[in-house]
Amino acid sequence: MPVKQLEMMQHIGRLYRTWASSFEAEVGISGVRWRILLALHNGLISQKNLIKKLQIDAATLTRHVKAMEKDGLLTRAVDENDNRVINVEITEAGLVLLHQTRVKRDAFLQKMMWDISDEEIDVLLATLDKIQARLCNVQSSLEK
Repeated sequence: MPVKQLEMMQHIGRLYRTWASSFEAEVGISGVRWRILLALHNGLISQKNLIKKLQIDAATLTRHVKAMEKDGLLTRAVDENDNRVINVEITEAGLVLLHQTRVKRDAFLQKMMWDISDEEIDVLLATLDKIQARLCNVQSSLEK
């Protein structure tokens, strides 16, 4: 891989790690757990569909869901029509936390990106979409 492209990918990795730790420090919840709460705010969803929606591996989701259930933020139950399916649902405490952290998340994003124009964001998103599409193609070819 040419140096410039490798440097860019390493920069994206460092940026994500810095963002993740800063998000948790500012908002008070990890990015993964926040995304789980957000995905559940419209109602019950199976763990399998939650994995697809969040694009995370099953072990990561299970670990977070178990901890969040213990904290009273969500519940898990076997589907009444198919005992192979585990459904996850946000609790009232989870909804309250989601609302509180949404305000903090918005303030965090504003603080981080206040001087970045919509045009700059559009260019970056288009570039990241290209990279993601190519990664999906590579991943698909590896799974065959």
